[in-house]
Amino acid sequence: AGNYTLNPPAELRADITPASLSIGGISANHKVYDATLVASLSGSAVVQALANDSVGVAGTASASFGDKNVGTSKSVAVSGYGLNGADAANYSLVQPTGVTANITPLTLTLSGLAATNRVYDGGTTASVSGTLAGVIAGDTVGLASLVGSFVDKNVAAAKTVNVTVGALNGAQAGNYRILNTTTTAEITRLASVTWTGLAGNSNWFDPAN
Repeated sequence: AGNYTLNPPAELRADITPASLSIGGISANHKVYDATLVASLSGSAVVQALANDSVGVAGTASASFGDKNVGTSKSVAVSGYGLNGADAANYSLVQPTGVTANITPLTLTLSGLAATNRVYDGGTTASVSGTLAGVIAGDTVGLASLVGSFVDKNVAAAKTVNVTVGALNGAQAGNYRILNTTTTAEITRLASVTWTGLAGNSNWFDPAN
């Protein structure tokens, strides 16, 4: 070493790159099918910066499902968050990932649901009618069948009619559901009953007998 003279190195340079900072504390809310991609968030967005750094979450986030259809644990994309604080420039924000939520079917009803009054016939079959209500504009959904049944066969006014709704059909049927329901109608008495199998005879009626 005594045979050498050390020259200090020239100025050295290197980069300090931003540290990645992920957002926590938020989740997506389940929703009923509404034919849109819009998702809503709950919770408070937070970040964990290095000790002694002043960094906070800024901005208003938006969230959207990957598609509009009914499903469970559907991916939700979140964007719009930013950073603020004296040390914010030292960090690169990662928008929330792995956020999921469910889209559940929209329940339809029957508009104009009615059962037809009828004369007693010993059965419980009821004639019912009604149309689907609540289908979102632009969706194609139809009703396969509608079956009515009186609770019993007997004559009465305002009798309960159980209405069994068949499967929904159409391109967007999987995004909807419809529940069985009830209405009322009347079963009236038979207008007349005819005797058959009676035979007369030539004997006079005798009140004494």
